[in-house]
Amino acid sequence: MARRKTAKAEEIKQDVQSGDVVGVTDEILTEKNDTVVICANIPHARKFNVPDKSGKFHTVTINGNNTPLIGADRGVIPIGAYGITANVLKSDWEYIKTVYGYMSDIKEERIFDSTSANARAEAKERKDLRHGLEPVDPQAARNSEPLN
Repeated sequence: MARRKTAKAEEIKQDVQSGDVVGVTDEILTEKNDTVVICANIPHARKFNVPDKSGKFHTVTINGNNTPLIGADRGVIPIGAYGITANVLKSDWEYIKTVYGYMSDIKEERIFDSTSANARAEAKERKDLRHGLEPVDPQAARNSEPLN
């Protein structure tokens, strides 16, 4: 069992290196009418309240890049990869951009919309964007001397 999870962690690590999207299959990316695919290079899911036609609010959850790790007892936290949320209504996304557009994740395009055909390519173009909450490499962090 542990071997299987390690293999999954290696798959995620490979996705991170390529800058690809994580936790998505081509079936999930099948686009419906009046929807967009949202790519997010954030470490966790983000929820937005969006009004519907009756004036009531519903929640739109944008998946972060650690979504495939939910429920796993171990794994590699992705760096430079994008979580995918498919079939978000275009009207909901326009509302989110209008109301929450001041957020740095949206302004700096760590959260952006795409089509199912272009999501992987656009994520790969932005693979060098960082959100600032990436895990620390313990080998690289050993740059100071112990406190006396």
